[in-house]
Amino acid sequence: MLDINNLSVYYGKTRVVRNLSLKVNDGEIVCIVGESGCGKSTALKSVLMLDKNASVKSGSIIFNGKDITKLNSAQVRQIRGLEIAMIFQNAFLSMDPTKTIGHLFYETVKAHNKKAKKEECLKKAEDIMKKLRLWETERIFTSYPFELSGGMCQRTAIAAAMMNTPQLILADEPTSALDVTAQAQVIRLLKQVKENYNTSMLIVTHNMGVVANLADKAAVMYGGSIMEFGSTDDIINNPAHPYTKALIKAVPEMNGKIPEAIEGLPPEFNDDISGCPFAPRCSMAKDICYKKFPEKIVLSENHTVYCNCCSL
Repeated sequence: MLDINNLSVYYGKTRVVRNLSLKVNDGEIVCIVGESGCGKSTALKSVLMLDKNASVKSGSIIFNGKDITKLNSAQVRQIRGLEIAMIFQNAFLSMDPTKTIGHLFYETVKAHNKKAKKEECLKKAEDIMKKLRLWETERIFTSYPFELSGGMCQRTAIAAAMMNTPQLILADEPTSALDVTAQAQVIRLLKQVKENYNTSMLIVTHNMGVVANLADKAAVMYGGSIMEFGSTDDIINNPAHPYTKALIKAVPEMNGKIPEAIEGLPPEFNDDISGCPFAPRCSMAKDICYKKFPEKIVLSENHTVYCNCCSL
């Protein structure tokens, strides 16, 4: 469904996403995981050209056979919210505070169907919310965003994203602004979306718990590049790249064991990186790691890693 090939995205002359490639198949949930500032959100927003300050300088974003990078703004607007829906990190800030939630559902449909009737839209919204186990629909429809909790706003935004039955959902850190209980509710809701609609998803997160509980496949991103890609089981239980291993070791455990922090700091994007972006923080780094970006190593049919010094 979605095939991103060698995508490079720039802010001015600064390259933030470096030759990124990944695929999302029908009915599949893929998570991009990595530290804050590694380029995850920029890559995600580039799929729908949502960041006016970012420019795609090379590569392609193929969605259902169409290269989105070759479309004009009007053509991209026809895809946004209809074929591809977006869920933002803070749903409350993405909503109009002067309009009710019911109006949000109506506007979502009206943006692509000028003849849409509000009563019919609300009936469809009610059906979607009940299917996703969101009750008290009448109260929610008549509420303003500030009258709902952060978790309910996020869950409502997910339901609204399904109004046009998109084939793909993009989600930018959908759980990061929520407490643990609300995070679990959002994860359950996203699972229900997949079960009820077979909707594909590309989700950005820095939370390995979200990956473990939600994703079919995961892409580990660092310094603007994908370092490792594979099934969730491969990434969690058989990580190959030193950065992936370090990320997993940094996750707190229930037994009270203190997690291991990753020494050093993420790379600056001011200067283009010629070698592996993780090299300065990697205990296994060799001279070649600073000079040459690693070639792709295929570990299995669905598991690849980019590393010059992995012990494979």
